[in-house]
Order: sequence, then structure tokens, then C-alpha cells
Amino acid sequence: MAKNLINKRILYLIAAAIWGVPGLMIALKGIRAYTAMPADELWWLCLITAGVLISFIWMFRRIVNRYCNLIAALPDKTTIGHTFPL
Repeated sequence: MAKNLINKRILYLIAAAIWGVPGLMIALKGIRAYTAMPADELWWLCLITAGVLISFIWMFRRIVNRYCNLIAALPDKTTIGHTFPL
């Protein structure tokens, strides 16, 4: 029985979806929070947002780089289970 081999480009797209979908969900929740706040109280929410954004970029950049390095080290075609184990 042949395994379903996937090329690296598809694996990069899957990794982007794995990290992008939750990021989009968090961003939408943040936008909803902005629209629910009175305009005169938005200044402190902007400061908190900047801090959270910097923290997320710092924290997730290392994780994403680890996945990219893992995918780059794989053979040209591999199974999805080697890249994203359950």
C-alpha cells in the first residue's frame, strides 16, 4: 500500500494554516474588543495590544522557525505524519 507523499511546498502551506487560523481568530476577538470600548478609553487598550503583539511575535517566531527548519530538513516528498505528528 503506497503512502500519500506530499511535497514541501504543501507542508509549508499546512504549517501556515496551523499557525494562521488561530492568529486570525485572536485578531478578530481583538477587533471586537476595540469596537465595544468607548473611544475615550482606547488609549490604554492600544498599549496593551502593542505589548501582546510584541510578545506573540517573540514567542511564536521561534516555534514557526522550528517547524520551517523541520520541513526544510525533510526529503523532497514525505508523509504528513512525519511533519505534524499527533
